[in-house]
Amino acid sequence: MARRPAVHPSRGGGCGAAARQVDALGAFRIWVEADDVERLRRGLERDGDDAREHWLRWMADEAAHYERESTRVRADVRLDGFGELTP
Repeated sequence: MARRPAVHPSRGGGCGAAARQVDALGAFRIWVEADDVERLRRGLERDGDDAREHWLRWMADEAAHYERESTRVRADVRLDGFGELTP
């Protein structure tokens, strides 16, 4: 059985979230991380298999954004995809 999130954290964005250019507008940054297999599984469960290509493009664009913006290391709080704190 797949592990399910203990909580459903609210998010204020997605790809594009926590860009340095908007740092002054946010109180803090929360990074929620799940591996690509789990993220794709959840996305397709919600959106259907017809969305697979969109999800794969989205994930690639998102990874490039987060790398460029150093989003994970700039986060004030980090959670895994199940709501547990991570270092």
